[in-house]
Amino acid sequence: MRGAAQLHSGGARRGGRRPDARRPRQGEDPGRDAIRPDLPPEGPGGRRNQRVRTRRPDRAHHRRDAAPAQSPSAGAAGGVRTPGGRGGASAREELPRQGEIDARLGARVRRLRDVGEYAWIARFVRDLSSQRRGARIVVGPGDDAAVVRPGRRALLLTTDTLIENVHFRAGWVSPAALGRRAFRVSVSDLAAMGGGPTFALLAIEAPPRLAVGHLDALVRGFRAAAGASGAALVGGNLTAGSHLAITVALLGEAPGRIVTRAGGRAGDALYVTGTIGGAGLAVRRLRAGRRGRLPDPPLRLRAGRELAPFAHAMIDVSDGLVQDVGHLCRASGVAAELEAASLPLALGCRRALGEAAPTFAATAGEDYELVVAMPPRREHLAARLSPRLGCRLSRVGRLVAGPPGVRLRDAAGRVLALPRDGFDHFA
Repeated sequence: MRGAAQLHSGGARRGGRRPDARRPRQGEDPGRDAIRPDLPPEGPGGRRNQRVRTRRPDRAHHRRDAAPAQSPSAGAAGGVRTPGGRGGASAREELPRQGEIDARLGARVRRLRDVGEYAWIARFVRDLSSQRRGARIVVGPGDDAAVVRPGRRALLLTTDTLIENVHFRAGWVSPAALGRRAFRVSVSDLAAMGGGPTFALLAIEAPPRLAVGHLDALVRGFRAAAGASGAALVGGNLTAGSHLAITVALLGEAPGRIVTRAGGRAGDALYVTGTIGGAGLAVRRLRAGRRGRLPDPPLRLRAGRELAPFAHAMIDVSDGLVQDVGHLCRASGVAAELEAASLPLALGCRRALGEAAPTFAATAGEDYELVVAMPPRREHLAARLSPRLGCRLSRVGRLVAGPPGVRLRDAAGRVLALPRDGFDHFA
């Protein structure tokens, strides 16, 4: 299962007016603070709608920021007009509660409870029916099951779930970016085995009051990411729930040798693609109340295919480098020594965290890079492979004989204490 870095403490960030903030005039865009899942993702003229930042429902006062209303011709429309105008009441005046806001929006926002399960699914099926099927998709969306005719290559199957307030928060990622994230989180597993995706299923649990436009944007983001990776979305499911949850199932193929996490041997060098710590640092900043967005997970399909012929073992870094190297060690029956000075830290990690940067980056998670165990006789190939991967490739340690486990050492060889190994849903 995918990790969530530090997202599992739940709850959306509370709003509040900054001392230097100017109250927007009537009809003025209040700013890009965050996006609400119950408001549509687009406003007039295709502009992004902005979130109404309010205090929690049990508080007496609400923030006066508001989002511009969308014209009826813009599809899934809606927004909240700023109460008052010139000479309006003070910022501490109590605003309508959410139920009253919903009533004011009326027909301007189409919500799932208004559209219904089957009407939305019918449109979902209709939209997907336009994609080019070819000989491999025998029966697409709309029947009891999709029917595909894969080639002669080995099939890879994986599934993942993203849950609101566990793996993401609505104000930290746009609907389209959330769709892309859902796909890329899942496809990372296929990349770690040297394969790629061919077909995808998307199951969504959504609150009835979720704006239809929000769900549409999420699916568009997912389809765009899938299409760019050579995969077709062939079906899914929609159900009601208290929070937004997204489950993805992927079927893929491996064009050549399949690599597992169980083939590592003592003496193998450990390499990692790209950088680590960037997603964890973004979460840290967001939780501190700073503006920003969760970065899109990297796409390492090409790197996985290029590395597979030379690898003894591979695994993707979802729950943290230490945690996932530990999984590889347990599957392979070896131990690992990581070098803190060699970790490819994401931009800003060292400046923001100082000496704590290596231990933070090694345990933060959500990096979705690849760790590869390569035999010593092939280490000379690493430099030649890097230009073909589409990302950097850094040597970060080695596998050694011993009970499965991971040690992170500093430049002097001292074992560094870790705050945790990585993310664990139930720890």
